[in-house]
Amino acid sequence: MSGQSGIIDVHVGKASDNWPVEEGRVRVHFHNFADLSQQKEERIRSSKFTCAGHEWYLTLYPRGDRSAEEGMISIFLGTQLTSKIVVDYDIITKKKTGDDFRVNSVTEKEFPSPNNLGWGWPNYASRDEILDASNN
Repeated sequence: MSGQSGIIDVHVGKASDNWPVEEGRVRVHFHNFADLSQQKEERIRSSKFTCAGHEWYLTLYPRGDRSAEEGMISIFLGTQLTSKIVVDYDIITKKKTGDDFRVNSVTEKEFPSPNNLGWGWPNYASRDEILDASNN
């Protein structure tokens, strides 16, 4: 993990670009998205990172989890907390240029989640949209 100005960057895979730094965020990079898992329900989990005094991780299903529609990717924020905490969070997907591609926000979600898998979106975005955004 590396960062500037107190920002934590978590990298998964080999970095291919120099992404811009933003203040006050934890950024998780899934590099070379096109080369990630080709099987539905196969997941990739980020390294754990600390935010608000707790450890978290992102779970990405590049071909979707079992409840995802065909062609969609799934993404979830998870933790291994045993005590309850209520959080608000954003998951922001960036274009290669650094511009926002997609912003999804969650308010007042209780962790740990009932199924302990985390909170997120089984149909976060189409795989084709993400591939297109990563090339532009």
